[in-house]
Amino acid sequence: MVQDLDGPVSAFLYRARTPGDAVLIGELRDLAQSRGARLHLLTGRTTEGSQPFSPENLRGLVPDIAERDVYLCGPAAMAATAERSLRALRVPARHRHVEAFRLGV
Repeated sequence: MVQDLDGPVSAFLYRARTPGDAVLIGELRDLAQSRGARLHLLTGRTTEGSQPFSPENLRGLVPDIAERDVYLCGPAAMAATAERSLRALRVPARHRHVEAFRLGV
């Protein structure tokens, strides 16, 4: 999805449980650098005190998020959480592009 984006990109947010789980980090670093974007690696467990996709955290990472197109790809639960936050931040529906998937067991 990232490689197919046209136009300017300001930020990439990459969620992984640990830095070691971020298997695509090198590739995303290269893409971010080539596009002049910032890469944020969000690691750690999601807890009540640590909500990486909360409206406050998203606004802190991308202050003008409500004026951006947001492309989101991830597990269904994470996508749903992030999409709720994007609605709370008043990112218009036409600017939210979501690709959710389920992990195989």
